[in-house]
Amino acid sequence: MKLFLALSAILMAQHAQASIQAFPEYRCEQASVEIQLVDLKLCTNKNALRSVNVLGLSDPNLVLTLSKQELAIAKLPPAIAIANLHQKMGITVHQLFMRLASGELTPEITAAFAVNEQNPIQVFQHEALFALAVIGSNQDYDRIYLNLKDGEAIYQITGEFNQLELESILAAIQYID
Repeated sequence: MKLFLALSAILMAQHAQASIQAFPEYRCEQASVEIQLVDLKLCTNKNALRSVNVLGLSDPNLVLTLSKQELAIAKLPPAIAIANLHQKMGITVHQLFMRLASGELTPEITAAFAVNEQNPIQVFQHEALFALAVIGSNQDYDRIYLNLKDGEAIYQITGEFNQLELESILAAIQYID
C-alpha cells in the first residue's frame, strides 16, 4: 500500500509539472525592422509598423502600433510586475512562474494572473529565456511574461492576440545577452 501511495504521489507530481514548449524559430525577414528595448529585440514587418512610442516612465517601456494590433512592452522589476510575490514566498521569480504554470499556487494567486480554464497558461523556453503566456477571449488583454531562469527582471508584453499571433510574437523575439 505504501508503494502504491508513493507511486501515485510521483505520478501526480509529474502530471502537475508545466508542459514546456520550444520557442518558435526566430524569424526576421528582409522587409523588417528590429526594435530593441534594453536587452530584448523584437523584429516586425516595417510595412505593418505604424508607430513606436517610448514612454517616459521610470522603467523602460514602449508601445508598438502595428496595422492589426498594439503591443505594450515593458521591462519591469518584480516589485511592479508581480508585487514581489516571489520574495514573500521565499522563491525566485522563475520558480514563481513555473509554480503558476503547474497549478501549484493558491486559487487567489492564480486568479490574480487571470489563469483559468478559459485562459490557460503556456510555457515556452529558448535556452535560459522563458515565456509564460496567458491568452483567452474572456479577459481584458493577453499577456506574455519573459524571464531569464536566473534573472529577476520581467519583460511583460500586453495586447490582444490569439494563439497564432502569440507564436508570431515569440518568433520575433531575441534576447541579447
